Amino acid sequence: MTSILSYFIRNAIPVQPRMTSILSYSRAHFAPGRRVYYEHSSAGRLAKRLYEILSSPGECIYLDATDVLTGASADVLIGEPGNFQHLCTNNRIGKKILWCSRSFDRGDLFELCDVALGVGNRTSLSRFPEAHRGKVHLTNYSVGVAPNLPSPASRKNEFIYVATEATELKGFREVMRVWKTMSAKLHVVGYMNDPEMQALFRESNSGQMEYHGYIPSDTAAFRSLLTSCRYVYLPTHLEGQVGTLIEALYHGLVALTTLESGLDERVLEHAFIAAPADTETQAGCVRTMLAMGDEEYAARQQASLTALRTYHTWDVFDRAIKTHL
Repeated sequence: MTSILSYFIRNAIPVQPRMTSILSYSRAHFAPGRRVYYEHSSAGRLAKRLYEILSSPGECIYLDATDVLTGASADVLIGEPGNFQHLCTNNRIGKKILWCSRSFDRGDLFELCDVALGVGNRTSLSRFPEAHRGKVHLTNYSVGVAPNLPSPASRKNEFIYVATEATELKGFREVMRVWKTMSAKLHVVGYMNDPEMQALFRESNSGQMEYHGYIPSDTAAFRSLLTSCRYVYLPTHLEGQVGTLIEALYHGLVALTTLESGLDERVLEHAFIAAPADTETQAGCVRTMLAMGDEEYAARQQASLTALRTYHTWDVFDRAIKTHL
């Protein structure tokens, strides 16, 4: 009997311990088990993916970045800056991972964390304080399944500005300055809550622009509008990775954007790039893009899609995050 028992002990499959974790992000963008309005935004997609990664090997406590929690134990914490210090000092945490949606200068948080993770490119990384840059690791993410795309020749020679909200930081002022001088069609998608941006749109629009409001990215209306256009114009000032730009590229648009968009440089090689405030260069790029023939457009579109499908995937994101758990 003893020998039989010894055999099973020697050959038993080891049981992996369940990991306990805390994810502090934003309930406005993701809430486990229920739908929220902004779940298809970039923040919503990232929060959902992080939650899935953390909860697959065990239990994950999900918090808003303003929540308070004391006395808990966790093997891993991934947290936004808002309540990161509180969670680290009032709970028993194994690995402390600071989540960086974009750069910020908080030396106390960088000293407290074991590693800082986020999404972005080399321009994004350069915006972090040099003293803490060694702790920062940035990767890429995706937006879901790419749609079936129409032929390049069937698209209209039109542009679209698409953001969750049309703001100065998302380059809307520059877009209005440039498009005031253009006769081609520009579609504008996103909330426009700032009265100054509303006034700028009215002053700049002489009939060549059409405002669609905010359109959720999981709708047929959103997909139809994107696949009807050739180009996306988003000269953002923000670093990180702009989800609506990734979405547009996955729908086959060719981009005019900035290095601050945060997309992988190997994808941006196939876009038109200008500095965020350089409206003269941006206007020149618009004119060049409008003059492109079908063959040139199709080649650039295909190159962009190939790079995007290689470097901006969820597999790339998952591997990068799991490396640091």
